[in-house]
Amino acid sequence: MALKAVQQVDLWVCPLVDLNQKTNRLNKLQSWLSDDELSKVSRYRQPHAQLTALYVRCILRAILSRYSPIQPQQWAFEYGKKGKPRLSTLQREQTGLNFNLSHSKDYLLIALLKSDDESMMLGADIEHARENTDIHSIMNHYFSSQEIDDLKALNRSEQRGRFFDLWALKESYIKATGQGLATSLKSFAFDFSSSVANAHPLTPACVGGYATNVNILKDIGIHFIKTPLEENTTVTMNNHHLSCWQSFLGYLNRDYRFAVTVGGCDKPIVLKLQTFSQLSLPNFE
Repeated sequence: MALKAVQQVDLWVCPLVDLNQKTNRLNKLQSWLSDDELSKVSRYRQPHAQLTALYVRCILRAILSRYSPIQPQQWAFEYGKKGKPRLSTLQREQTGLNFNLSHSKDYLLIALLKSDDESMMLGADIEHARENTDIHSIMNHYFSSQEIDDLKALNRSEQRGRFFDLWALKESYIKATGQGLATSLKSFAFDFSSSVANAHPLTPACVGGYATNVNILKDIGIHFIKTPLEENTTVTMNNHHLSCWQSFLGYLNRDYRFAVTVGGCDKPIVLKLQTFSQLSLPNFE
C-alpha cells in the first residue's frame, strides 16, 4: 500500500541567552543585514534588545542557508501589507521556502516549510507564561465565548496555562494569514476536545534549557465564528474549509509553549524539531 503524502514543517528552537558580544563577531553579523534591517535593529533603545534583534535576523539567515546554496548575506526579504516577512519573490521561486518566526524572551522559534505551492500559509508563535498577566481581562476582550467557558471549567491552577495555550494558537493563526490583529481574535476559536499528544525528539538532543523530548498536541480544532458585522451577510470566514487548517501546540518547558498553524494544505502535516544556537553560527574571531 502506498504511503500517504505528507508535508513536513521544520521547527528550529534557538536559545537567545548569553549572546556573544565581541566586536569582531558583531561587525560580521551586521555585514549580513540590509540597510533596512540595520535601521530596524538600531531603533531598539536598549542595547540588549538591539543585540537580540541582530542575532534573530542573522540566525534566520543562517538557517535558511541550510536549505539552499544562497549565502546568509544574500537573502532578500519582502513584507506583506500587515508587515509579515517573507522571501523575495525571486528567492521564493528559486527555493520554495516559506518561513515564519517568533521571539519571546530567551527563545527564538523559526518554522520553515518547503513547497512549490505558494498558496500555503504558515504561522508560528512562542510564548513565555508570565505570572503577572491579568488573564481574565484579556480573555474577556479577545477570546470567544466558548473558549472562555472551556477555560473557566478548568481548575484555577490550570487556567493560566490554557490562557497562554490559546494565545499562542491565536497568534499563530493570524500570523499565518498575514492579517495580524486586523482579524478579530473573537472570530475564530480553538477546541482541544479531539487533540492528541505525542512526544517529539529534539535534534540534536539538548539538555539544560529544555527537554530532549517535546510534548506536542495535534488535531486541535479551529472553528470560524461570524462576527456581528457578518451576521447579515453570506460571507464565510476567510472562505477557507476547516480541513485546510492544521494547528499544533508544543511545550519546551513549564514556562514556554509554542504554536504552529498551517493553512491551505490538504496533506497531513508532520513536524521535525531541531535546535540552533549561536555556536552554530560561523566563527568570526
